[in-house]
Amino acid sequence: MESKSSSAQNGGRTTWTPPMDHLFIELMVEQVVDRELLDGQFSKTAWTNIVIKFKESFRPSFNKEVLRNRMKTLKNFFNVVSSLRGTSGFGWNDAKEIVTAPDD
Repeated sequence: MESKSSSAQNGGRTTWTPPMDHLFIELMVEQVVDRELLDGQFSKTAWTNIVIKFKESFRPSFNKEVLRNRMKTLKNFFNVVSSLRGTSGFGWNDAKEIVTAPDD
């Protein structure tokens, strides 16, 4: 299951797809369940496991740095969405998994 875009086509940047994010999040959860999250940081073993399993499903150009950067991006997205959901006037659509707000 390889991504249609390559980092070379995007000036060295990876285009992430929902299936890629889904797998990456599943792999991180696996490592938390396996107690490989130490003081809020994944262990070296955890990162090795994540990278190996991610490469099995997607292209071999993924490395720890690319995945760590994606984790930071996902954390930022999570923080923004959490902040919006906590703001008066904003809601959440479970079916679409998006923040909602009135047009005004």
